[in-house]
Amino acid sequence: MKRRNVTSIAVVAVLVATFAWAQVPPGPPGAPPEQGNNPLFEFLGLTAEQITAWQGLIQAHHEETLPAGEELRALHEDLRLALEAEVRDANAIGSIMIAIDDHRDIMQAKREELEAALSALLNPEQLIRYEAFKAAQAFLNRPQGPGPGGPGGPGGGPGRGSHCPGGPNC
Repeated sequence: MKRRNVTSIAVVAVLVATFAWAQVPPGPPGAPPEQGNNPLFEFLGLTAEQITAWQGLIQAHHEETLPAGEELRALHEDLRLALEAEVRDANAIGSIMIAIDDHRDIMQAKREELEAALSALLNPEQLIRYEAFKAAQAFLNRPQGPGPGGPGGPGGGPGRGSHCPGGPNC
């Protein structure tokens, strides 16, 4: 019975995620998403106090990570220029890539801190709904089609485009 309820909540979360994504208009580049009439708030059943706290956490996260995001974009530009240079400097390229990886780790840690803070605002029922929403979001944002390991991809089995030793799928 409990599994059936979780499944029902997950299905509703997928629908809410789809409609929320379709309904919220994008803001200017670099701005945090508009949180005022967010269908997620209604889905979670947030109180006015929870909404205010949620919005404050999102805004603080945005302000805290904006400089690191700009640095990451600059590092990607540096990497592009280093790779397009007439004479490539492997040490410089490697240093840039390490810096990019370090920035990604920092951004991931900040996202995890935000998720923990947002989850701490919720009561147990809201937390179940939020977890279902995140699962639905991950499902909707999953890669589509064959990729690495798929037919014709690295490590994949025989398929179109792969180097297989003959047969109908080669």
